[in-house]
Amino acid sequence: MSRTDSPLGRLRPPLIPDFSICDAAYGEELLIADCQAAFNQFRHQYPLYSYSSDDFPLRASAGACYLTVEVAGPTIPLVVPITGGSGYTVADAVAWISGQCLLANNGIGGFVTTGISRLSGYIWNSPADYWNTPFPATTFFTTVTLSGPPGEKKPGDYDPSIPTVISNRFKVWLRERGANQMDSDLYSQRQRMANMWEIQSIRMTRGGSSVPWYTFDLSATDEMTYECDADLGSPLEVDCAQIEWNQLYPTKDTVTVTPTSATFFHHNTCYLALSALTTITLTWNQIRTAMAALMNMCVQNPMKAPQGGRAFASPPHRISAKRRDTLSNGLNALPPSVNLTVFQQTEPWSSPTLELESCAWRAVVGGSSVTGCK
Repeated sequence: MSRTDSPLGRLRPPLIPDFSICDAAYGEELLIADCQAAFNQFRHQYPLYSYSSDDFPLRASAGACYLTVEVAGPTIPLVVPITGGSGYTVADAVAWISGQCLLANNGIGGFVTTGISRLSGYIWNSPADYWNTPFPATTFFTTVTLSGPPGEKKPGDYDPSIPTVISNRFKVWLRERGANQMDSDLYSQRQRMANMWEIQSIRMTRGGSSVPWYTFDLSATDEMTYECDADLGSPLEVDCAQIEWNQLYPTKDTVTVTPTSATFFHHNTCYLALSALTTITLTWNQIRTAMAALMNMCVQNPMKAPQGGRAFASPPHRISAKRRDTLSNGLNALPPSVNLTVFQQTEPWSSPTLELESCAWRAVVGGSSVTGCK
């Protein structure tokens, strides 16, 4: 089988600006045979080009694999083309997910957006007061998802990659068209919206269903700082996911970080380091929440190459420790004095006891690039 094929057909990538995400939040240990059977059932069950919006989500399943086509957005038309009218078929999407997620990432689930260019185009040409204007029905798009049971994920409305794409679109406008308008109200408004949509992605949880991308609070302030930095290298998404899903779920409830030594987690190219100015005890939920936000913004960003990143509390920080323990929110994940850093390890590794002496960690601490370490 060539690299351009999967057991479910020839691999055809999504049509830019559409994108795909593979993540264990959408299922683990999915079998190609089950997903093939689900796709065969889907083809017979839904033979038409378009369906009433009331018919969505369209769903078929076999074994532990669920194939779902959903329509996303705050306002949707009465009749919806099955893949958003993009020319990218359900068969294309299923083949792509099977190749990129099931085969290349050990059976994890994922999704593909189709027809998101309408939303992207609306944002590109949006009015200055656009946050006071409801999204028109023409901005709908669809997603095709292969997931594990119960097969009720709705990434088109709830995946944090959607507001990340919107934020990136504003950033492109600021970079390409805003240079001559930096003193204008339009520039300030779009700069604010880029920041707000980025914050919105932090509020959301991959695989969740509580915060849709199109409902957000303009009065909210970011209590955490998340930075992507090319000097931290390009850790592989699959390696960082191994840390997120397999190493940040220990039996103990807390971990203590001291100022004398960083705490490291690693898998192949990806390293996560926790450092602190004072001795402090963190819950694993806090660490996972900050890690998930960094993964979405820096490592899994669908519009950028993977980069390392860091997360830390932006003072002043007034969230109590008791309240923070009960929240799973990227805006208040970590207390002051703690720094969580994700970076690429480029050196051949011999002993974990030498982590503090590694070239990569010295580069992280010293503010130089880890890419110079071999």
